[in-house]
Amino acid sequence: MDFSYRTCISNHTEESDAKEGLRLAVEGRRLSYRDERIEAGTFASDVSGAVFPDRNDAQVIYDNPSWGQLTYRFAETEGGRNRILVHSGRGGVLIGSHLMDSGVHARWLAFYDRYANRRLATASEAAARPRPPQDAWTP
Repeated sequence: MDFSYRTCISNHTEESDAKEGLRLAVEGRRLSYRDERIEAGTFASDVSGAVFPDRNDAQVIYDNPSWGQLTYRFAETEGGRNRILVHSGRGGVLIGSHLMDSGVHARWLAFYDRYANRRLATASEAAARPRPPQDAWTP
């Protein structure tokens, strides 16, 4: 795998841009889920039961649907990934891509709230998870 600087900054696809925009749109919800688990006293991996020593050790994962399945099916409802337009700062400095259309943003949040099935895992557990086919889940 090539993780060169040039590849990282120039190897964008409609899929990667759409997923990045969708991910950033729900970043607050993802972090709130982790914090709610801490407050509820259930701050352990849903995969192994391992207790997290620090909040930064917990990875939020998605299970049935996976993240790929969730974003794939949402993109379908919008007419395809090419319909999920993103920007990266509009001339300013910004890391990542943000959704341009407020309607898409609102529909994504509603879709995410309805279908996202979040779990916690360690970094190694999250990395080792299989990646199911994107079209293998239907809302």
